[in-house]
Amino acid sequence: RGLGADSVLDINMWAVEGLRPDLTVLLDVDHVEGRGRRTSSAAEEDRMESEPDSFHEQIRTAFRQQASANPGQYLVLNASDPVDSIAEVIAQSVRERLA
Repeated sequence: RGLGADSVLDINMWAVEGLRPDLTVLLDVDHVEGRGRRTSSAAEEDRMESEPDSFHEQIRTAFRQQASANPGQYLVLNASDPVDSIAEVIAQSVRERLA
């Protein structure tokens, strides 16, 4: 929406009073597959979901940039992988962090 990544991050940090998670799981999916997933049910898209593909690709890019800048905080997974595989990778990452 033209705010820029830094402004969005500042707003988010204000909203959570500076609290950061130990791990952020980013389930990455391209905008074409994402649109297909959003429109596969009978439910109507909300205001954000109905934005054009270019908007969703910008958001994806911003999240991927945050993950690249903070690799120790982010676990980036291909959301097109099988659900069981994704779940196991997440569980293993959490177990390692709790050890």
